[in-house]
Amino acid sequence: MSVLFLNGPPFSSSLFWAEVQNRLSHHNIQSHCFDFLQHSGKLSNIAQHTLAELRKHNIQHIVAHGLAVPLALQLTTMYPLEQVILSNGPLNPNSVLQFLSRCPSVVLRQLLRPTISIPFCASSIAFRRLVVNPYVMERDTIVSLCSENLSSRKYRNNTVEYLHSVQNFQPQHRNNNAHYVFLWGDADRLFPATTINTISLKKSTSETIFIAGGEHFHPIERPWAIADHIHRSIATRHACHSP
Repeated sequence: MSVLFLNGPPFSSSLFWAEVQNRLSHHNIQSHCFDFLQHSGKLSNIAQHTLAELRKHNIQHIVAHGLAVPLALQLTTMYPLEQVILSNGPLNPNSVLQFLSRCPSVVLRQLLRPTISIPFCASSIAFRRLVVNPYVMERDTIVSLCSENLSSRKYRNNTVEYLHSVQNFQPQHRNNNAHYVFLWGDADRLFPATTINTISLKKSTSETIFIAGGEHFHPIERPWAIADHIHRSIATRHACHSP
């Protein structure tokens, strides 16, 4: 079995999920990362690129964090996924997503320029406020996670296009066979756990797992806990489908 990891801008997928992947390898679960904004910007185009990645590796399980959640929900309408694990992202057009998506393109492009965005991201008023332990996400860690992507003009342009293309996205439940898991850091201030209760996907085909005290970056701060929950969820699903 294999898992595809997706995470939103501006973080490098391979670095963001590295420790989670290492832990999963001990459970004999293969995993892949996909930095989707290296390829395109519009949600519809990105979904096609990601679909090709799923088919290439015959993947039935995806994990999406942050601003990658709209992409994961789009994929459920296109591909017979077995399990969709969503973590601390926009489950509907909330205020964070609306602010980013409605910001004029020229302004967003300027804000994403590395001379502005990287110092801001690494400051104590930006991403480092969304962690439990600032020592885990100290300045050099933030820079290493996002500097490569933000230094790429193509990536920045794709990010702007992506944010605008998901402005009015609405989650749809077309893949009735998929099992949804909301793996949520319950102390996240960007995407509070209360948003899970408002989504129409939360039906009998879903479950919610809270990371107690987890902030927005719990996959980096608590990778073993995340990986072990993913492993148990996949193992349970396969046990249910075994003859």
